[in-house]
Amino acid sequence: MLQEISKITLEEKRKNELILYQFQLSFLSGSFSSLDDILDDKGIYFRRMNKARAIAYLFGLLHNDDNRKKFLWVEVKYGYSYDQIPGEHVIEIRYMDPDPNDLPETTEYNFGDKPREFLKEVVHRFALQITKGRITRIRTPRKVIASISQLELNN
Repeated sequence: MLQEISKITLEEKRKNELILYQFQLSFLSGSFSSLDDILDDKGIYFRRMNKARAIAYLFGLLHNDDNRKKFLWVEVKYGYSYDQIPGEHVIEIRYMDPDPNDLPETTEYNFGDKPREFLKEVVHRFALQITKGRITRIRTPRKVIASISQLELNN
């Protein structure tokens, strides 16, 4: 998998990054018609869901929890999976609802960190396989890393 990543053209890389950002914007804005445009019809999502069920599942993640509407801010970071399918793009979305009167001076975190309790975080991570400008797989990664540069050096 990592070897395939290094063989894509610059144009394919840009197109894949655009799809990654489009997924982020579609999910955060609740524009699930946009998700319909970027998900492949024959893709496999969350182990055995088809495209329609995956869109409904993502909609449920965003809208079933009434508390999600009161979160003050959202932070997003990108990384890679480091589990049974290493090297897939991972998007990490953190919803936070801190107490403004008890906010620490710094709220820095690293990609892959556990939810910070003092910020009442809810964290979603999605590993995406992008092929020819379409998302062909979405799953929840078990282990993630911020960069694969060290892996590429050792390969």
